Amino acid sequence: MGSRGPPSTWAGGDGRALGQDGGGARAVAVTGGDTDSAVPALVDVVRKLPDGTYLPVMLPAVRHLARMGEAAAPAARLLQGLPSDDRRLYHFGCRRGFTEDEAVRVAVDELLAGVAGAQ
Repeated sequence: MGSRGPPSTWAGGDGRALGQDGGGARAVAVTGGDTDSAVPALVDVVRKLPDGTYLPVMLPAVRHLARMGEAAAPAARLLQGLPSDDRRLYHFGCRRGFTEDEAVRVAVDELLAGVAGAQ
């Protein structure tokens, strides 16, 4: 990973370089335990969620953050208002929009609970 720079710069703000499932940052955290690098990269991926922007890569990023416990506190602070937000979060339309919104909200709830439970 040496020549690519720190993992927080891999995403370029939208998660494309992390892969469709955000697995690049998760791999850093799981194999090396380096949440100091993985959390900022994943936070960059989900940064626009509070503004109502949802991309498919954001759901797995939130799920990976939820597994990191207290280390994911920056993401929890960023997303803490999301459960009370009335806007639907979806990328695709029709029925799939409802399932996307519900899935990301469940993942955010798990993230918030995981960080609160670790403190």
